[in-house]
Amino acid sequence: IPQKAPGMPHKTLGHYKAPMGNGGTQRKVLQATCNKTATRIMRSSLTPDEARLYYDAVFLPSVNYVLPQCFFSPADLRSIGSQAQAAFAVKCGFSRTMSLLVRYGPKELGGAGFLTLETLQGEGQILNVLKHLRSNSNITVVLKSTLAWAQLAAGVHEPILAHPSLRLPHLAGLLFHSMP
Repeated sequence: IPQKAPGMPHKTLGHYKAPMGNGGTQRKVLQATCNKTATRIMRSSLTPDEARLYYDAVFLPSVNYVLPQCFFSPADLRSIGSQAQAAFAVKCGFSRTMSLLVRYGPKELGGAGFLTLETLQGEGQILNVLKHLRSNSNITVVLKSTLAWAQLAAGVHEPILAHPSLRLPHLAGLLFHSMP
């Protein structure tokens, strides 16, 4: 087994873990996946219904598998998914220049019902935190300790997870900043 430096990203179960906090490798892989998907979709002869099925059944699960363990900024996520999202919108019969508010709006309100990668990342992170807070394991103890430390370091009276609109730029760490 070849030895790797402790800070080098390594692939574990399809996700490039970066011990030193550098998600660059995972970002490149995710960007390549989205770009390859966009090219495939634009070159295909899928009907709008088939394109939507591919979006819901193949594309979203492929990117949603790793996003909850990543801490990408909203700007990074927009640049990663922009080509694929635009390709799916076109193949589903929408204009390439349609408003993003309409593209990502709920179908019930007249939107196209697409999901942003930021939404997928935030939803996955919240579900992971809830799952671990509700379990009885070593991860629960560490997570509760981390949350207590973050609450203390935030220096605010309101619980930081109950009030996500609070701006806390001074708070160290990535997890609580990346959850919406």
